[in-house]
Amino acid sequence: MPGMSGFELARQLKDDEATASIPIIFLTAKDTEEDMLHGFGLGADDYVKKPFSVREVMARVKAVLCRSESVEAGKPKILQYEGLAIDLSHKSVKVDGEAVALTKTEFELLVLLLSHRGKVFSRQQILDSVWPQDVIVTDRTVDVNVTRMRKKIGRYASLIVSRQGFGYVFEL
Repeated sequence: MPGMSGFELARQLKDDEATASIPIIFLTAKDTEEDMLHGFGLGADDYVKKPFSVREVMARVKAVLCRSESVEAGKPKILQYEGLAIDLSHKSVKVDGEAVALTKTEFELLVLLLSHRGKVFSRQQILDSVWPQDVIVTDRTVDVNVTRMRKKIGRYASLIVSRQGFGYVFEL
């Protein structure tokens, strides 16, 4: 990183009240135990040493984001579009005030699409984001789960649109 070290940047972020709560993950070639402890001492949420895979980094980012959301006690995290409400803290979904039972996979799929309204996700992007890395599934598994989820969310099902040859989008 030209201009300053990652350690210095982390120190500045944690010292500034406006950025102090932003999670920090070090991706670094500094691989000694002393470097790692220094990074955690500055407030890092994770420390990933090179070499690393993109899948590993994605998994670590997800874990840090989940932990940082749970720290915000007393602040329910709701993702909503009209009468479709997803409570991220309680992992529950309501459609027009009525609870809807989704599987973990259907829930995460709905969160992905609703939180990125208008963005088209390929089946592979959905697989990488929603399914655990150690599970082997085909891209048609996405189609099956989208179909099941659509049935459960009633009148909002038509907002989850299939773009032939591209993937799925939550379209307004």
